Amino acid sequence: MQLLINFVRKSGVYTLAVLVLLFIALVNSLILGSTQLCAWRAVIGYPCPGCGLSHAGIYLFKGQLAESLRWHPLLVPLVITLIIESIPVGVWKFSDKCKNFIWWKLLLLVAFMTLFISRLIMFYPQSPDDGPMHYDKNNYVYKISGIFINRKN
Repeated sequence: MQLLINFVRKSGVYTLAVLVLLFIALVNSLILGSTQLCAWRAVIGYPCPGCGLSHAGIYLFKGQLAESLRWHPLLVPLVITLIIESIPVGVWKFSDKCKNFIWWKLLLLVAFMTLFISRLIMFYPQSPDDGPMHYDKNNYVYKISGIFINRKN
């Protein structure tokens, strides 16, 4: 019974996360005119460490692994980590042991930051079609600053 309760609690958190993402997409669609899921990019327009994960997931789902890795090579380790973290305690011994590997989560965090910084150095700025490392003028700060600054574009 406790396993079922734990699963419902975790699935409730995931459901809430999906609902929040849908709400963000709806608000951004109404205000910015695009369904931008990344709050970071919607607010300031610059890429974040997770930029490219959505595209990578779509390409992975389509079976295009090379294109998925091009958009964000850390999607697969992140998905595996999230799946293992979502398995209730006591269901699978391996997942219980993995949840205690704090070093893995720290390594994943360091990998995300290292990849982000290296992509900024090597690829920023690139066109939106080439990858995730570009500035998006369709953001809140740019729109709000446009009220106070007369731009020609």
